[in-house]
Amino acid sequence: MPLGSQKRLTRFTSVFGGGPKVRKFLLASVGLAAISLIATPAFADTTEAEQITADAAASRTEVVIVTARKREERAQDIPLAIGVIGAADVEGKRVTDIDRVANLTPGLTFDVGLLPTDTRVSIRGLQAVRGRPNVAILVDGIDTSSENFSVAGGGILANLRLVDVERVEVVKGPQNVLYGRSAFAGAINYITKRPTDTFEASASVEIGSFDVTQIKGSINGPITDTLSARLNGVIYSKGGDYISQSTGERLNSGESRGAALGLLWKPTDNLSAYLRLQYSDEEYSERAAMLIRAVDPLTGAPQTGNAAVLLPDRRPTAPFPINVYSITGDLSQTAAYRSGVIDISPDPNTGKAYKGTEIETFRASLAVDWKSDFGDFDFLVGYTDNSSNFNEDFDHSNYRLQANVGIPGYSAGGPFSTLSVFRNQFGWPLPFLPAYGLSGEFDASSAIKQDSQEIRWSKEFGRIRLTLDALRWHESAEYRDRSLFWLREGGNATLGAFLSFAQGGTGFHLATPPLTSANPQRITRETDSFSFAGQVSFKVTDKLSIDVEGRTIRDEIVYTGLNFDPFLVNTYGIRPGGLVTSDPPVKNEKFTPRVNVGYKFFDGLLGYASYAEGTKPGGVDTTDQNGNVNDGRFLPEKVVTYEVGLKYVSPSRRITTNMAYFDNIYSDQQIGIIETVNRVPQSRTVNIGESESKGYEIEANWNALAGLYLRLGYTYTDATYTDYVLPRCGPVDSAETNTPNCNFTGKKVPFTPEHKLTLGGRYERNLSNGAVAAMEFDTRYESLRYLSTANLAWFPEYWQTDVRLAYEGNAWTAEFFVNNLFADKSPRTGSSSVDYGYFDLNTNQLPRGFLVALPPKQAGGFRLGYKW
Repeated sequence: MPLGSQKRLTRFTSVFGGGPKVRKFLLASVGLAAISLIATPAFADTTEAEQITADAAASRTEVVIVTARKREERAQDIPLAIGVIGAADVEGKRVTDIDRVANLTPGLTFDVGLLPTDTRVSIRGLQAVRGRPNVAILVDGIDTSSENFSVAGGGILANLRLVDVERVEVVKGPQNVLYGRSAFAGAINYITKRPTDTFEASASVEIGSFDVTQIKGSINGPITDTLSARLNGVIYSKGGDYISQSTGERLNSGESRGAALGLLWKPTDNLSAYLRLQYSDEEYSERAAMLIRAVDPLTGAPQTGNAAVLLPDRRPTAPFPINVYSITGDLSQTAAYRSGVIDISPDPNTGKAYKGTEIETFRASLAVDWKSDFGDFDFLVGYTDNSSNFNEDFDHSNYRLQANVGIPGYSAGGPFSTLSVFRNQFGWPLPFLPAYGLSGEFDASSAIKQDSQEIRWSKEFGRIRLTLDALRWHESAEYRDRSLFWLREGGNATLGAFLSFAQGGTGFHLATPPLTSANPQRITRETDSFSFAGQVSFKVTDKLSIDVEGRTIRDEIVYTGLNFDPFLVNTYGIRPGGLVTSDPPVKNEKFTPRVNVGYKFFDGLLGYASYAEGTKPGGVDTTDQNGNVNDGRFLPEKVVTYEVGLKYVSPSRRITTNMAYFDNIYSDQQIGIIETVNRVPQSRTVNIGESESKGYEIEANWNALAGLYLRLGYTYTDATYTDYVLPRCGPVDSAETNTPNCNFTGKKVPFTPEHKLTLGGRYERNLSNGAVAAMEFDTRYESLRYLSTANLAWFPEYWQTDVRLAYEGNAWTAEFFVNNLFADKSPRTGSSSVDYGYFDLNTNQLPRGFLVALPPKQAGGFRLGYKW
């Protein structure tokens, strides 16, 4: 049987063939069956059944108004795949970040990589490995997406705690036409609560495990006959659910404060203006993440307990036979992960934990809607000012090297081998080298300012609706890096000095770090984007409609940087360089079309087919941190998507079902590689040929019985590299692919589960005075996900179930909740990394490692709220 078939069979049997995962699934099924049995008498009770009318049932199934196409429409009437999290779920399920959105949305995944800024959102397998994020993050239709400077992935602004959200709309597939430059694979749009002309106020207090406390309050009402206001605020804190072994301090802790003011002016029925101001201040400790290492620092041998192996470099041009360290297999079964011990370094200057992450954000937006005889006009203005500071252990490890240790007779070809073919990074034969490695501190800050202006006009001419749109988006971003590297404890200082001289340095090698870098790097990025869009919607017949639309996007990006590598300057004493500006600027101009065809078979059944293209601009790779913004350029990306789907609403409106088949052809993808430049490993971005992500999606809501609501979402995704051969092949990629030319063709796209399932259920009973008692659950399943591009290492499948019991009255609400009910300990998120603490001088490469975040612990809480 082929290996792929064996793995698929293994995954199938692990889900449906037995074991603890199946027991959790069966427990959830039994719970669902029990709810059904409890609900049966209520369904037979005519009086109570009448209280839960068809309209009330529809409020949790079919009648969902969205603005995904920038006008109010019923979600079931739009020929697009749209996921919606409504106001009740935003509040009840505490949707406060993108990870929560992913829990409830089929086809959407969310990961955090090497650093807190490395947030990766993906829709239907279109993973962003380098460059700007593939999924646009918008607040009230305003694009707040940005791009990282120093690490892979993107989304500096993507993981902020939300304030006063009415609903979340997830639009799937390329949406450059609707939302502009960032919606390459789709968009997540947070719609905030607007003021109303009715006075209301609310307050709530939440307490929970690990010292979680949250206090929220809002007040809303009219100021004059034409002006209404809404003010809300939130204070949140968490004590942390894991402990650092080195400092004894809590990890995953944090606190945030935020407030927002909304003003809605409506002088006439045809004119309105909505002004919103929001401020948030957040502080987070270091994350509970561990580096799974491939090398035993005492022997130089592979750590077999961590599934580490030595793999041979297959390049025919290799100057001599070498092996590279790698990790293969299920990362949750490695000795490091199973120990649960997080041993990250303290700050050597204080002996305490690093400060972590601080984020301060101000947002302002203005939306003006005017309906006139000449058509409908919409004006949208946005402004974002964000500053962030990051300070943490860069290498995520805290171990000592064994100095001057050789292993006579060890023949694997590692850095301590006595083989006659052993050579260090300069190609000189040496019988023995002492241990050498570095510790590192990540100390950086960013300042980002964005402003945008958009004007849209639309008008109906009989069966034709014409829309024109113009959008300007500008970002000014600055990044300062003060990170430091110094000699790992137990490392050989003489060898460090020798390497410094060999690099052209002064021989100065840090044994302990200073308080701050004497030569911080500074990189800026100035982005101007102008785009123009048009749409023609033609209602051919009462059943058939056609939408033809397109957007031309013109981007110009100017980079500046200090022309030196801060790693070499701060570690080896190399002389820093001066300021460099990208010349010429990076320019991209693309036209992205989209065609939708919708056919209404009968009232309640809509079929659609669509063709769309998406584009993501090229740029300059700044992850290498060398500040030379005239090298490392990469090209734009392109995706072509075909989709067909059905949307169904039953006559009773108790059932809604959406089904879609999608096929994404992703070309010129921006991929990160490590290559040696001037004898130093450097990060680089290159474009590869093509990958394909195809599959199908099912989402259903069912008001099964009186008061019983069930939800199911399932996505099957087959994401595979169809043309992926590196233009410059290095020893690690050659060894891990077992090919002479670094050929990844046929490998699965990492971080993409083949199967993702979401299940939810809610049962509610009416009480006196209009109150409701409810119990509900939400279960999420993700199948195996590769972390290694070569598909050598993976995360296993996991289940997570959250439950909630609530009393929902006209004034008082009270709820008790438990997250991760079954305490599933499988890892959820991580990234491929390297081990800076141990340099492999045989290959001049850093040994493979994987940074794995520990999963959320089982946690409960209680929330009490009151409405006036």
